[in-house]
Amino acid sequence: MKKLWMSVVIAVAFVALPGIAHADAVYQVGGAFTCPMNSCLGGSYTLQFVGANTGTTFDVTLTATTPTSGAAFGDFITSAEFGDGKGIASASLTSAPGGVGAWGTTVFGNLSNAGCSSGLAPNACNNQVLNGLGQYTLAPANGTMYSWTWHVVFSTPGLDLNEADIHIGLQYENGANTSNGLIVSESGVSTHVPEPSSLLLLGVGLCGIVCLGGRKLIVP
Repeated sequence: MKKLWMSVVIAVAFVALPGIAHADAVYQVGGAFTCPMNSCLGGSYTLQFVGANTGTTFDVTLTATTPTSGAAFGDFITSAEFGDGKGIASASLTSAPGGVGAWGTTVFGNLSNAGCSSGLAPNACNNQVLNGLGQYTLAPANGTMYSWTWHVVFSTPGLDLNEADIHIGLQYENGANTSNGLIVSESGVSTHVPEPSSLLLLGVGLCGIVCLGGRKLIVP
């Protein structure tokens, strides 16, 4: 009877779990990655895509651990962008330091010394909205970690997993808004995270082997 029930559990898992699978891809720059000419400005950054890799819709999170020394220390992150090397049909910011309303509308283009600029590049970019005094107040570069998340629909299914096509960009400015123009613009080194359903199926299978093995040990 135990063998029968275990077979049923494994069969159900194989049928049901692939339908809820999510393929996560994590890309990191900074840290172990050697940035050319200190172009990461002492910070480290990760980019995570969450969604079924056969589809077009992903939640994309860019996380920045800001520097504790160097040229950008004491400044503020004022713009953030990511790219996957493929066309974006739509993207909307869903979370950000200080709230979504503190950042401008998502545009598709590249960072420049003037901030986000629209263009042909397949990058999604947001600028911080200045307060009434014309100063930046959010995301200070003091070793703190910050994250931005976009809900993204790509023009075609699946991620572009070519490391050279993954891109992150951030801009650091000083509090007086006098345009330091310190820009991080890097491609990433990829680390792929196993799909949760695959891990769960492996666990169920191992459990089945152990249970069935244990049954054999107690049978005369």
